[in-house]
Amino acid sequence: PVPFPAGARMAFVNMQLVVSESKLGKSGQDRMKKLHDDNQAKLAQLAKAIQDQQQKINTQTGVVTDAVLQGLKRELDRMQLDAQAEQQKAQAAEQNLNEDLLGDFSSKAMPIIDALRTERDLWVIFGVQEGGENGGGQIIVASANAGLDLSVEIVKRLDAKFSGTEVK
Repeated sequence: PVPFPAGARMAFVNMQLVVSESKLGKSGQDRMKKLHDDNQAKLAQLAKAIQDQQQKINTQTGVVTDAVLQGLKRELDRMQLDAQAEQQKAQAAEQNLNEDLLGDFSSKAMPIIDALRTERDLWVIFGVQEGGENGGGQIIVASANAGLDLSVEIVKRLDAKFSGTEVK
């Protein structure tokens, strides 16, 4: 790694790298993968059962009574609805676990980032995340010296300049 520049007052952290390379992040990724794989296996079983039911309907057409065939079709419809519900449950479970893992990771990483900012006497540490297909990225403030927050000063100046002005 490149040495940290002497006298630097700002730094950044690639949060995706921290998640992908840390033991805590890898543990979370393993939990997500296991849940996803378990969900996919369950959904594959349901898809196979639906395929088998469809094949049964195809082979029984013309052999059994219309009432029996109608019963097989109703069972197929029920199976398809069950599979759809299971798909939604699986997606919700994966989303919930992901949110829980990210929250836990953040609650553990942020105090470390803030301590590092204080230790190195930095003004701010930005969190950077790589962008999507268009190459754009995202920058967040991971930790900052509270004195750098100009929000209240901006509010004061806006209020002074535009006092009594209605939003149009």
